[in-house]
Amino acid sequence: MQRPSEGQISLLCLDLEAGSAALARYAWERSQRCDERLQILHVLPEGLGGNAAQAHRERLLTLLTAVAPEMRKCPVTLIEGIPDELIPIHARDTGVTSILLGRRHRPAIERLYVGSTTSAVICQAPCPILVVPLSAEPAR
Repeated sequence: MQRPSEGQISLLCLDLEAGSAALARYAWERSQRCDERLQILHVLPEGLGGNAAQAHRERLLTLLTAVAPEMRKCPVTLIEGIPDELIPIHARDTGVTSILLGRRHRPAIERLYVGSTTSAVICQAPCPILVVPLSAEPAR
């Protein structure tokens, strides 16, 4: 098994919606079990602005601390744009070895109109993806 310093890096993509804490918990436990480093990515809506971006960062760090205080030491990246496009680009640019995404159970009509970030990322990802089914826990 490779040591974390030898390049096993998982990219945890969080959107701060329902299920994000469960996904973060799963990613943290997996990283400890598999001896991987963990990076966290949150894609902000375009044009959000400085104060709102800072609020997202604080919310993200609060979530990570609630899951495991050690997660605050993981590199956290916030970028602005469209998640479907930016997650694969970020994964390629940073050389991560896997991507962790959550999948929520949504009504068929909502999936039709909203689309699925997970499905889009799967089609473009430069590395293996682990999709974790999420329950409908309330957003924090």
